[in-house]
Amino acid sequence: VDWSVRMDIRNDGEAPVEVRKPAAADLEFRLNTILLADYLIIPPAGFASGASDLILDGGEIDSLIYTVSSTGIDTGIVDIRSIVEYTDENDPGLPSVTETVTGSIYVKKPSGLRIISVTSSAPNNSMFPNTSIVNIDQSFQITVVVENTGGDDLEEVEVSLLSNGPAMITMVQQEPDLATGTQGEFIYSVSSPAGGVEILTASIIRAVSVNTGEEIPPIQAVESIENIQVQVPADLYLDMWVSGPEGAVDDTVSTNQIFQIIASVTNLGEANVDGSGQVTLTLLEGYDRANAGTDSLTRSFAVGEEIIWSIRAPASPSPSAANLSVIISRIPRDLNSGEGAEIDQGSADLYMVTEDAADISGCNMQVTAPAGATDGILSTEQEFTISASLTPSYNTEDGWVEIFLPAGCETDSGKRVVLDDCDGTEKIVTWNITASLFSGTVFEFSLASGGMDSNSGEPFDGCTSLIGLTIVEKSDLDLDAYIAGPPEALEGSMSVNLPFTIEALVTNLGSADVDTSGARLEIVLPEDAGYRLDGADETYRKTFYPGLPVEWHLRAPLNATSPKSIIVRFDHPGTDENSGEIIVPLTDEISIPVTTESGKVSMLNISEPGTIPPFVVPQGALDVPVLEVLFKNNSEYTIGLDTIYVSVLDRTDDYHDPVSDAVTSVTVLAGGLTYTEPADLLNPVPIIVGHEFTIEPGEEDTVLVSVDIADNAPAGLLKIALGSSSDVVFSIGEEDPIPIHVVWGGGTGDDDISGHFESGPLSIMDADFSTYVHNYPNPFMAGSETTKITYFLTRDSKVSIKIYDLMGILVWTKDIPAGEQGSTGSEDGTVWDVEWDGRNGRGALVRNGVYICKIQAGSDSAIFKIAVVK
Repeated sequence: VDWSVRMDIRNDGEAPVEVRKPAAADLEFRLNTILLADYLIIPPAGFASGASDLILDGGEIDSLIYTVSSTGIDTGIVDIRSIVEYTDENDPGLPSVTETVTGSIYVKKPSGLRIISVTSSAPNNSMFPNTSIVNIDQSFQITVVVENTGGDDLEEVEVSLLSNGPAMITMVQQEPDLATGTQGEFIYSVSSPAGGVEILTASIIRAVSVNTGEEIPPIQAVESIENIQVQVPADLYLDMWVSGPEGAVDDTVSTNQIFQIIASVTNLGEANVDGSGQVTLTLLEGYDRANAGTDSLTRSFAVGEEIIWSIRAPASPSPSAANLSVIISRIPRDLNSGEGAEIDQGSADLYMVTEDAADISGCNMQVTAPAGATDGILSTEQEFTISASLTPSYNTEDGWVEIFLPAGCETDSGKRVVLDDCDGTEKIVTWNITASLFSGTVFEFSLASGGMDSNSGEPFDGCTSLIGLTIVEKSDLDLDAYIAGPPEALEGSMSVNLPFTIEALVTNLGSADVDTSGARLEIVLPEDAGYRLDGADETYRKTFYPGLPVEWHLRAPLNATSPKSIIVRFDHPGTDENSGEIIVPLTDEISIPVTTESGKVSMLNISEPGTIPPFVVPQGALDVPVLEVLFKNNSEYTIGLDTIYVSVLDRTDDYHDPVSDAVTSVTVLAGGLTYTEPADLLNPVPIIVGHEFTIEPGEEDTVLVSVDIADNAPAGLLKIALGSSSDVVFSIGEEDPIPIHVVWGGGTGDDDISGHFESGPLSIMDADFSTYVHNYPNPFMAGSETTKITYFLTRDSKVSIKIYDLMGILVWTKDIPAGEQGSTGSEDGTVWDVEWDGRNGRGALVRNGVYICKIQAGSDSAIFKIAVVK
């Protein structure tokens, strides 16, 4: 309990004083001069009068009140000392003054009485603390234990026990006197007339101190509540039923069937029972335990537990019901009362009927369609029908019949068929079957049946059946068709207006005969291509007989055509004599590729590497050879070159734009004549020959393409090309020319020339002698290749070439007198190159490294570097 210490302060002087704000440490409690530290003190915020400051005028009185929120545990006389510190308000420079105030209190140990336990005598205690489980109207005792923990003896101790429900409570024993440090028991007899949960609460009503004669308040109880769960007494009900299989739950079983009986005891009350209860099963004649060695007729039970016996039905049917019974042969005890449980129903009965086990009988199977197959002889892959008859018993469930086919035979309706509505009447089942690919005299088709006994749920096997059939090879037609003549047309490529013959042959690869009534072959010619029948008696459709050829006489179009196909196919293939089915030929149609053409011109690139073209040319170079092409006339006609389109490409293989910046003109040398066109606007540059250059049938001839380099052509790479077959135009005749196909001669016959007629890269360099001079390749691999030292001359000049190492030592030299090969010149510049194989004057390979080449040509000279690697 909170209490307070009040300190009154009076200013005996005239000058006002200011009291320092008090703190908890200003109030001390001491026992025999020992400072007690377990007091909790709350200092005042200001004077008790509520003055806003801590200033006392002369003669003024006010108080400081300290609150003690917790008193220490020591008993006896405790001294209180308080410290007050103040200063003179008129002369703040004076030191503060401290005064001590004292007082005392007496602290004693309190009296203590408490409840330490509440317990029940009920025989069935719950697993939860302070909870008892009893039956309605069951009598039991509650014991309340109290303890005197104080310093005084107590008398007139009274304890009460109350319930929140209808429980009746009677005091049995009490102990009104308790010496200090002792315990006492208060015992009550309790019973409740209604079920549910009641709360019994114990409390101390009165206790008087022997020393003081005053009542003392009780202290906190250790526990004071006992919960009572009042239950309806145990009341047992026995039941019995067939649990399985599912078909037996209607109490009807098949002969010799094993089925399960379940007995279960239900507690209709709320009180639990112990495990001493037993039940006993009684069987009538013919019934027996399936597991007699382990399945005892008398079994212990727990409430709600299923007790299962496996029983075997009699071997003979019994149309009248037979009684099976079970009883509670030992009654378990009620756990709340400890006495035998009440019995609501202590026995149960079953009335069972036994009938014949399920069966399928009378299986029979035969071929029923088509009519040609009823004699037991079939064609390979023929479709036919097998029918089966059989009778399932009325207690058959999930009945089935299944046909087993020999290897290669198939059915599209499923081999196993489910029998619906099994009621003891005959069932008819059919299968549509495709005969095997393989022929033979005996093919066995068998049948099996079965199902599930609706009572036992057990599967059973029914009747079986077997038939044997003969399968022969079916009619099987194969078609072949081809060009039969003339010899030059056998490969499908023919000249315009050529008469030719197509022959077809139908072969029967099977054994069964073919009914060819209405059977026809048909030829289909390409639409709008000019192919036509050759003769007034020719027809598109013709009858056929296996093994005999059929011919059509045709004529090729009057003009060249692109590749087409002539189709020979069955208009009607006839029927299989055994099955009557339309034959599905092994080959239904033949496609014969044909092409009508005037002929072909093949091209080969015969440019000599290193010379056509020269790899490096100066600006302004004229008549630079770039491509040499060989043409061959593979037609039967004289052909003429109309136009050839020459492409000028840059280093990225795009058209050089504008073309005149690089090339001023393009020239074609053909048949001893030159054809030159300026390169000004168009790229490719069209060179019009105008049919003046001709090639006779089967003959060959060459064409050389050269270019003039522009004077100010930009330095860099250039390439000359014939882009595609459409860039080379040959034709037959001049007035109504017929174009002739141009192909690459190194291909398979119809390959476009694209990518096969490109010059090597032309590297255009400045026309200045010293700028132009170079070697290629650079670097080069001495010993396995040579490098070419290239220069050009505008007049005849003596040429001297010297190669030095970096130390200035002469490695190799070559001198060419003026006017000889390599030292002649022309006004437009003549390009020359000299090879060096990387050897010195003694024939030894030089070392890897950089070498200096100096070339002198008349008054012109140049110096450049050559790199050698190995």
